[in-house]
Amino acid sequence: MQAGAIEEKPSAVARLMSWADRWFQHGPGRGELDALSPQEFARVAHDLGLSITDLDALSHHPEEERLPLFERLQLLGLDVEELRRNEFLRDLERTCAMCGSKQKCRHDMEDHPLADDWKSYCGNRSVLEQMAVEPKACCCGGSDCKG
Repeated sequence: MQAGAIEEKPSAVARLMSWADRWFQHGPGRGELDALSPQEFARVAHDLGLSITDLDALSHHPEEERLPLFERLQLLGLDVEELRRNEFLRDLERTCAMCGSKQKCRHDMEDHPLADDWKSYCGNRSVLEQMAVEPKACCCGGSDCKG
């Protein structure tokens, strides 16, 4: 660091967004949330667009629990990074994390990965179906292109 240079600390919003990104990718550290006062916990829930109840429920998921969403996205041929850039991924992750059918979803993908059984219980169904069928931009752009 140069002499006289002031070390810039991340703003509270930047720290919160960084924490939120880690949380949505890996699950929250329950200890981090337990250390918050009820008012701070409510503020974090509000800032993340969650109810206090939802944040509390989501925070009880073990960090090592991988959401079945990511395997479903792969099966549907959807690009996780594109979804992240377009800010769809957080909503999909939240819906999946709150779903009571994660175990059934995992079993269905393991036993019958190409079956449509998941459509009967998946809270992300309509979004995933729409994304999976949206046409990709044609390589040539011609009106009579055959793909």
